[in-house]
Amino acid sequence: MKDGKLIWASYQYNVKTTNFSSTLEVLNSDRREAAGKYSCEISNSEGTDICHAMVKIEPVRFIYELKDTTFRLGQPLSLYCAYSASPRVYVSWRKDGKPIWASYKYNVKTTDNACVLEVLNSDRLEAAGRYSCEISNSENTAICYAQVTLEPVRFVRKLEDMTFRVGQPLKLQVTYTGSQLIYVSWTKDGKPIWASYKYNVKKTDNSCVLEILNSDREEAAGRYSCEISNASSSAICHAHVTLEPVRFVKKLEDTSYCLDDPLSLTCTYTGSQQVHVTWKKDGKPISASNKYHFKTTDSLCALEVLNRQDAAGLYCCQVSNAGGSAICDAYVINKTTKKGITSMTHLPNPHSPTWPYVLF
Repeated sequence: MKDGKLIWASYQYNVKTTNFSSTLEVLNSDRREAAGKYSCEISNSEGTDICHAMVKIEPVRFIYELKDTTFRLGQPLSLYCAYSASPRVYVSWRKDGKPIWASYKYNVKTTDNACVLEVLNSDRLEAAGRYSCEISNSENTAICYAQVTLEPVRFVRKLEDMTFRVGQPLKLQVTYTGSQLIYVSWTKDGKPIWASYKYNVKKTDNSCVLEILNSDREEAAGRYSCEISNASSSAICHAHVTLEPVRFVKKLEDTSYCLDDPLSLTCTYTGSQQVHVTWKKDGKPISASNKYHFKTTDSLCALEVLNRQDAAGLYCCQVSNAGGSAICDAYVINKTTKKGITSMTHLPNPHSPTWPYVLF
């Protein structure tokens, strides 16, 4: 029986029965009317028995749903879903709640178990939105969604803190990725900067270089920021640019001398110009005079002691620029020889009160 009515072998059904089994072949399974409640009743002289089965059309269900995705303007964009169901399956698409169909904006490809929506206007911002795919047959419906957004911008290489020397080329560079159009803006110490006699900006689809044209001046130092943005997001990075501080490459060294020998102290350094050099002896500033002669270059300073009678003492050299300062010192010792015995007078070391001693 089907739905309470007797059925028998015909163009719609075929029945195969043995001593212990019976099979009903439904020949019109290509039509919806094959669905229903089937019953099988068996009987003999002793009694009867019956069993039932509900036959339904296979409902639609998604095997692979739409996935949220990002896209770049001008690059191919397609949405894919796969499903399982009894035919005939109807597929419909929507964007932001409004029906869409094959047109100059969209192309739809549908098979018995899959559907692809090709977004043809992916070169425009309006391609972004909330897409939905609905599938249905005579049994039920199912729906899935995907949010399509522009690929957000992000830095691949950010700005990094750096030092520079006055007068030497200075550039800041970032690289990034994301959907076009990408806008780049720069600030220094919180104030916008742009191409001018102080700055030059070079931009490509994935990088930007800021050339600082006034790097011959100390004002080039500061906190620089680069902000990138597109229609979906923004990102920012920062870098502190400072003058290269001075540091000693070769410091002063303790020296002993004889009265008849020349006496000079030399040290070398590196750092951004302008470097200022000052000398002290026993804590007191000294300057060019009949006692001292100075020689200073971009990387070296030398002190020639002309009056060697009272040259012994603690000498100190300090170098400084706008980025920092450094200091070094050395003892100068008077060495005389009498009868093969060396006389050495060590001047007090301010860092070691127990240092002074005299040998005769």
